[in-house]
Amino acid sequence: RQPQQAWDLKERVRDMLAAAGMREVINYNVVSEDRLRAVFSNGLPDKGMPALNLQPTQLASLLAGLAWLGENGHELRQGFHDAENASGGSLLDLPWFEYH
Repeated sequence: RQPQQAWDLKERVRDMLAAAGMREVINYNVVSEDRLRAVFSNGLPDKGMPALNLQPTQLASLLAGLAWLGENGHELRQGFHDAENASGGSLLDLPWFEYH
């Protein structure tokens, strides 16, 4: 239960800072599609990641999904946050959830 308490504290602090007018900025390292394609196709043997051996359509779908997440991740995360606030609980406590 300790990790959940730490997460709850982090969320409360984030909410207080947002209420005070601060904004959250999340930065991600930018990785090119070519680099992702190479990693998924060849793996990273020195780090213990095997090649995924995906079919071309599977790889295209994976890359499209990651691109979508890169473009919409903030809204998705905000939606989860709003749902948790509205329910008074955590999505982690649900046996399943449905995203619309």
